[in-house]
This record gives sequence, C-alpha cells and structure tokens, in this order.
Amino acid sequence: MATAKDGCGIAVAAGKGQRPHLGIPAAAFVEDVDSLMKQPGNETADTVLKKLDEQYQKYKFMDLNLAQKKRRLKSQIPDIKQTLEILKYMQKKKESANSLETRFLLADNLYGKAWILPTDKVSFF
Repeated sequence: MATAKDGCGIAVAAGKGQRPHLGIPAAAFVEDVDSLMKQPGNETADTVLKKLDEQYQKYKFMDLNLAQKKRRLKSQIPDIKQTLEILKYMQKKKESANSLETRFLLADNLYGKAWILPTDKVSFF
C-alpha cells in the first residue's frame, strides 16, 4: 500500500480501496508525534497546530455544506413522490382515447384548467 502526505506532512494511506469521496480528503491519524514534528515545514508546535486547525475548519465547512444538501434533498422527497403518483396515474390513463382534464398551479391560489392528450412523453419542471 502506498502512502502520500497531506497538507500537514502526515502520512495518509493511499491504497486502491481508498479514494477521496466527493473531493473530501481522507483524514489522517497521527500515531507518532515526534516523527511528525521532525518533518520539514513542522518547525514549531504552533505551525503544526495551525495547519491541523485549518484542515479541521475545512472539514467543518464540508460537513455544513453536506448537511444543507441533505436537508434540501429531504425537503424535495414529497414533491418527487407526488410527481411519481401523477406519472403512474397518467400511465393508466394513456390506454384510453379520452383526454385527461387537470388543473395546474399558475401562481398562489390561481389555477388553470388543461386537457392532456394521451402521450408517451412527459416533461416536469
């Protein structure tokens, strides 16, 4: 297994099974502090702590962004389920020659009436 060094000079395993997920670098575990401090660029403890704190702040930022994305995607689930139900209903009605009458939202509390002819293609926005 090959090793690579991260921004702090910490050895990180870079095997075939390990690769960054969504651009997030793998976190390194410091086993030997003395060898870490002897590496070039790590002259003082303050320098090393500053680099590690910077890396930690990056992880916190990524965590916040992923949590926001998760909340946004979870909030879209009801709309996606409703869209799926509409598609299933339209598939059932596709066999009939009659057009499908529906009402759709134009603005808050303003709806329009439409007749949908049987079709194989549907677009949602």
